[in-house]
Amino acid sequence: METHKTSLIILILILIFAVIHSGGAALRIKAESIMGPRLWRLCFVFLSLPSAIILISYFFSS
Repeated sequence: METHKTSLIILILILIFAVIHSGGAALRIKAESIMGPRLWRLCFVFLSLPSAIILISYFFSS
C-alpha cells in the first residue's frame, strides 16, 4: 500500500508543477503587458522553482 501512496503523491506533485509551469507560460503575454517582463519573470520563478524543488526532493527521498 505504501508504494501506491508514494506514487499517488508523486503524480499529484507532477500535476501541480505542470499546472503552475504551463499556466504561467500561457499567461506570459498578458501578464507581461500588465506588470512588465522582468517582474513577471520574478513571479514565475518564485512560483515555478519551489514547486520543482519540492517535486525533485520528494522523488529522491521516497
